[in-house]
Amino acid sequence: MLRQDVYSIVSLVDDPNEAAKLLCCYLNDVLGLSGNGWFDDDPVLEPVFFGDGVQERDRLETAVKQMLS
Repeated sequence: MLRQDVYSIVSLVDDPNEAAKLLCCYLNDVLGLSGNGWFDDDPVLEPVFFGDGVQERDRLETAVKQMLS
């Protein structure tokens, strides 16, 4: 359930910036937001989804999976 997953991510992370990145990563996975321009011009997330931020993307995806398991 989307709401429950969002709640889990937000409630488990103390740093709001990290929670936002994790939540965006999760929503991108579920809803495919990056393909619709949602992260264009975002200085933090654009490199993660479209550039050389592969390690950061892997870290975020792994963290989300661990939180939701």
